[in-house]
Amino acid sequence: MFSTIGLFALATLAQSAPSASPTIRVTTDSSQHVIVVGYRIWNHEATAGHDHHGAHVSHVQRMVRFPAPITGWFRSARLEMFDPAGAPISQRSLHHFNLLNLSRRQLVHGGVERMWAAAQEREPVDLPAGVGMPISDDMTLGIVVAYDPGQLPPGSLVRLRLHWTPRNFTPRPVDIFPLPLDVNYAVGRSAAYDLPAGRSERSHEFVMPIGGRMLGAGGHMHDYGVLLRLEEAESGRRIFELRAKT
Repeated sequence: MFSTIGLFALATLAQSAPSASPTIRVTTDSSQHVIVVGYRIWNHEATAGHDHHGAHVSHVQRMVRFPAPITGWFRSARLEMFDPAGAPISQRSLHHFNLLNLSRRQLVHGGVERMWAAAQEREPVDLPAGVGMPISDDMTLGIVVAYDPGQLPPGSLVRLRLHWTPRNFTPRPVDIFPLPLDVNYAVGRSAAYDLPAGRSERSHEFVMPIGGRMLGAGGHMHDYGVLLRLEEAESGRRIFELRAKT
C-alpha cells in the first residue's frame, strides 16, 4: 500500500466552468511523426470565472474531445502559446492543460487516463528512447484548457505538439503508463478543499494495481503548497519527494 501526501500552509483550488463550442484543429505529419493539436480561444461570454491561487483572478476551463489520429506510442509533448496576432506568449498565462485518453481509465483513481499535463511551471517532456505511451486510432482523446481570460483574450492559440513512434517500429517500444495521483480525488466532484490556517497535511492511500518501475515524477500545487511525497504506507519508505520552488 502506498500513500501520497500533500503538505500545505494555505491553498484554494478552482472549479471547472461550463464548456462552450471552441475551435480545435488536429493535424498529423506522418513523415515527421508529429501531431499538432491547436486550440483557438473562443469568447468567454458563456462561462463564469472562479477564484484560484488564493488571488482575485478568474479562470475558465474548457474540454474538447477528438479521435486519436494514429496507432503507435506517444514519446514527447510540448506546449506552445500565441496571442491573437501570432506572437509567442508565456506559458504563465495558462492555469493548466491536460491531455486525456477517454478510452482508458487511470491505474489508481476511477477517472479517465490523464496522459500528460502542463501548468505554468511545466517544461517539455521527452521520454527516454525505447519507451512510449501506447495509443491506437480507435481511441478518443480529449484536451482540457484552463486559463485566465484576461491573459488569453479571444483569438489566442494554445498548441500541443506531440511526437509519436509508429506501430511498425523495431525494436518495439516498452509500454509505459501515466500514474496521476491526487490527495483529494473524488469521482464527479472537485478536488478542492478548504484548509485551516497554519501547517497541515492531507494524504491518500491506495494499493498499486501493477508492478513496474517509476521513470520520473512531477507535481502541481497552488500558492502556499510546500511539498508532495509518495511513500510506502506500511514501511514508511520514501519513494520520492517534490518540494516547491520559491
